Amino acid sequence: MKLDPTHRWANRRNFHSSPGFGLCNAHGQTLTHIERYDAVVLPGGVQNSDTIRIDPDAQHLVKTGTSAGKPIAVICHGGWLLVSAGLVKGKTMTSYKTLKDDLVNAGANWVDKEVVKDGNLISSRQPDDIAAFNRELISALSA
Repeated sequence: MKLDPTHRWANRRNFHSSPGFGLCNAHGQTLTHIERYDAVVLPGGVQNSDTIRIDPDAQHLVKTGTSAGKPIAVICHGGWLLVSAGLVKGKTMTSYKTLKDDLVNAGANWVDKEVVKDGNLISSRQPDDIAAFNRELISALSA
């Protein structure tokens, strides 16, 4: 795997993130096999996050990642996929401020902090918080 701004989901369509953010499979393999990955990192961005949240393969990936205890790290609007996958109820997390109502309505305990870790879930608010987000993700991967 390598860092790349283009994500390929089942070779059907591309999702783009801000340059430098996001893990993707460099070999064009379908990203629905969680055993191939150490973590799932969901960058933000309104359009990308709103599009990917309804993708059944993306929902399957985060559900199986959660079941397998893999770190699931979301920043900014990335939490929308977790809402649509039904994974935020009872979780304490943060996000970009405009997602607060969606997360609370889905049963999450929303807090305004630069980074929050609740079990295998890591969440952060915005690009200004990337240093704290990265530290928490690296710590989870090192455990």
